[in-house]
Amino acid sequence: VCTKLELLELDYIQRIYRNRGDNSTRRRVWIQGRFRKPFDVANEKNHDVTSIGCINSHSATISKRWDNYYCTHATMKTSSLPSNLFQIFPNEFSPWQSLMKQQKKGKPQNVQSLEPSYSVPDNVTIVDLGCGLGNTSLLNLIQTLHQQTDEEVSPKVNAHFLDISSEAIRQLCNDERYQSGIASDSVESHVYDVRQ
Repeated sequence: VCTKLELLELDYIQRIYRNRGDNSTRRRVWIQGRFRKPFDVANEKNHDVTSIGCINSHSATISKRWDNYYCTHATMKTSSLPSNLFQIFPNEFSPWQSLMKQQKKGKPQNVQSLEPSYSVPDNVTIVDLGCGLGNTSLLNLIQTLHQQTDEEVSPKVNAHFLDISSEAIRQLCNDERYQSGIASDSVESHVYDVRQ
């Protein structure tokens, strides 16, 4: 078996360091190299199988950890994390800015005009990957749009919530805001398995 490493990069730099106390100098040479194990073509097939096995094992472990986390989270009765989607994506969420401002209690804030003008289609699809219990801003928007009367015009939102944890998706489906999206046929949720 060959144990030699394959050389990728080898370089050096020279430096002179001066001691200000006694005015002496010292010369130093710094050598830096990068190496890697040689690629064994004969074991390529076995290497791929091992890699897929590692990914499957790691994915199952991560999924179980998140399921345990959300099971514990359910007993704490805490709300979703705060969200600032409307500040992060002002153009994308501009059609609903004024609508959501009306729903908020307290002092109204000015909605900044967007330049250049940003056009939004009649139907907007939003994918929340790694959604957990759902994004607060997005869930509030879905509920608010569901409560609109027919005369009010807003682009329709189709939201897809994806997460590796089946427990997170189960809890999300019980959220009343999510339920309002189900009633208006505008949301879907799926357990996202990275192994498939």
